[in-house]
Amino acid sequence: MGSIIFKTIVGIIAGVAVWAMVEPFKPNTLDFNSPQWLGFEAIMTTGWAIALGATVGFLNGYSRGSRTHALREMALGMLFAVIGLSIGKGLGIGFVKLINLPIAGIAGRVGAFTCIGLGMGAGIGYCTFVVRRGIQGAIGGAIGGFAAGMLFDLVGNIFGSMILSAQGVTPGQVGEIGAPGRAITAALMCGAIALMIGIVEALSKSAWLRLELGRNEGKEWVLDKPVMALGRHERADIPLFGDANIAPNHAIIQKQGGQYVVVDQGSPIGIGVNGARVSQHVLQSNDVIQLGSVNLRFITKNVKAPARGPEPGRAQALPIGGQAPVQPGPGMQPQMPIGQPVFDPTVAVPAQPSFAPTQMQAPMAAAPTLVAIDGPLIGQRFPVTMPLELGRESQQVPLAFDSSASRRHTRIEAQGPMVNVTDLGSTNGTFINGQRVTNGIAKSGDIIKVGATSFRIES
Repeated sequence: MGSIIFKTIVGIIAGVAVWAMVEPFKPNTLDFNSPQWLGFEAIMTTGWAIALGATVGFLNGYSRGSRTHALREMALGMLFAVIGLSIGKGLGIGFVKLINLPIAGIAGRVGAFTCIGLGMGAGIGYCTFVVRRGIQGAIGGAIGGFAAGMLFDLVGNIFGSMILSAQGVTPGQVGEIGAPGRAITAALMCGAIALMIGIVEALSKSAWLRLELGRNEGKEWVLDKPVMALGRHERADIPLFGDANIAPNHAIIQKQGGQYVVVDQGSPIGIGVNGARVSQHVLQSNDVIQLGSVNLRFITKNVKAPARGPEPGRAQALPIGGQAPVQPGPGMQPQMPIGQPVFDPTVAVPAQPSFAPTQMQAPMAAAPTLVAIDGPLIGQRFPVTMPLELGRESQQVPLAFDSSASRRHTRIEAQGPMVNVTDLGSTNGTFINGQRVTNGIAKSGDIIKVGATSFRIES
């Protein structure tokens, strides 16, 4: 909602700024059908289209996380807004003829402004070449134009006498009082288009991704195209920066009927879903997609976040045959591919043969292990053979690099193949599968998040 309000405010500012620049050049004649007035109105409305297309397009592109998106949508927003304005004026030409009539004038102005707003909004929405966004923009623009047309004459009548007095017009003389109305029209038209594009988009989205771990945490991308590309490329539909392990064209999400399928595009490190390596996977609401150190949660409308972790077998680990390993950078730990078994180097070997009577001893159950799946510790394993304390001051699981972790953040103890997780009064909390807990049990495959670092439980 905050981004919608910000976009609305920027739209209002853009409209008023255009009015402030153009208004001083209004014609002195009172013949509103003269070429001077027609040219003035054309410059004013074209200025609205350019300013609003540039600002809303830039903000929409910037929200996708890429400078390329921002600049491209700003340029296309200006172009399509002007084209839409021309179409809207064509649709409203019949209403324009009614404006100077005594009774039908208000209806004519409302109809003309509604058509202009509809065209501008549709053009701005369609600058991404997504039809649904064009429809959303058209609805927002039509509402904004309708409101502006309704208020134009009302504002003029309220402030008319004051404006005439300020102009030195004596009773019986005729003066032009449209300046406040034009200012209100500019603010309403541009602000309402920006507002309604955001509102209709928010109400109509059915599936989206939310960045839960990584740069720009909390950012969302609506899945409104048949195929959405994820990767480190500037022009990706969902650009993910900050991790050199993510390929430029890492994965795609395809809409197949009513389902969404994430598909690896042959990336070196692959993709994971709920902690397991996959080549492709039919997404269910609240699944977590891992690309390198980035976690993306898949969300569908009207589905609550799960209280428990993923069920065993929900996503099967696949072999990584034929893929080159990723070389760790300087100072980094080797990255462990998602879902691959990792063997501890320590193997117990009997020192001397024993000739005592044979006694069978039941093998001890393997202790659960914390495996770091992102951040500087990625790939490191921490067996829970004794209670572990995690935090910036911990010597057992060092998190001194993590400013989101508290000094004493979390305590983890083994309970058979599972672990008991206890938050130690940390500032940012401890999470199991995305759910904040003060005390909880985590089983194999569950994800524990401490600060900005995530660990997977392996038994």
